[in-house]
Amino acid sequence: MINNASALSALRTLESINNQINTTNQRISSGRSIGSAADGPSQWSIATRIESENATLSPVRDALSIGRATMDVTTTGLSAVNTALQDMRNLLVSARQLGADRASIQNEIAGLLTGMQSTAQSSVLNGENYLAIADSATENMTKSVLSNVSGSGANLSVSTIDLNITDVILTDAAAGTGILDQTRTVGGQTTSVLNIDVSGIADGDVADIDDLIGIVDAAITEVISAEARLGAAISQIDSADNFLSSLSTAYSNASGGLVNANLEEESARLQALQTQQQLAIESLAIANETSASILTLFR
Repeated sequence: MINNASALSALRTLESINNQINTTNQRISSGRSIGSAADGPSQWSIATRIESENATLSPVRDALSIGRATMDVTTTGLSAVNTALQDMRNLLVSARQLGADRASIQNEIAGLLTGMQSTAQSSVLNGENYLAIADSATENMTKSVLSNVSGSGANLSVSTIDLNITDVILTDAAAGTGILDQTRTVGGQTTSVLNIDVSGIADGDVADIDDLIGIVDAAITEVISAEARLGAAISQIDSADNFLSSLSTAYSNASGGLVNANLEEESARLQALQTQQQLAIESLAIANETSASILTLFR
């Protein structure tokens, strides 16, 4: 048996080039130079851990988004109530004028009070209401928003952004500790904002209205303070979300640097291999033709 050494060598070269072309095509189509542990155990292991850490950031950012939306709804409610309290204060100032129609003014005040209670009750998102609660004695007054999760197992670390709503709630149905329904005493008047009534006050007792104005002023101050508290919490959430966004980008870059293919390099490599493939095919054809030429001498 006679072997054509040149043809066998050319065939092996062609097979090697074809294998490289297949590998390069796979890298280009997948975008990865390391697609499994077999391609690079160390890089694959590190990249897999990084990708796992990165995957945990998505639900955390979702939680931050929901938490921020809930606080936005709460802030909107507080802003509306603050405006209504200012309007109520103006009505009380009008009521202290001698000869004022306090019954009509009280009707307007009642409308504002109804609107404020409705605002508190409807400031709900995802089942959470920070403005109107059933009972502060049984309600969890600390609302937590998941802000980060890192590590695993015994080294698992969970961070939250906490908001104590004790000084934020407007109405507390059972205990009456909300900004609107808590009993206050100013001068000779002891009542809550929701129970203010000027319809029965006579011209000679307008000083009582000054005390009622003081009660409303105290509520306005507390609403402004609650808005500031929520603003600080929202700022924390935004800061945490920005950090997680940057962290996710860093994780993606780190993981990609380990396993992602350089598509420009791989494309250039593919073109070079295709050229080598054509040359190898021609070399194999030449080697086969040489053997055929030698065989004709024996005919």
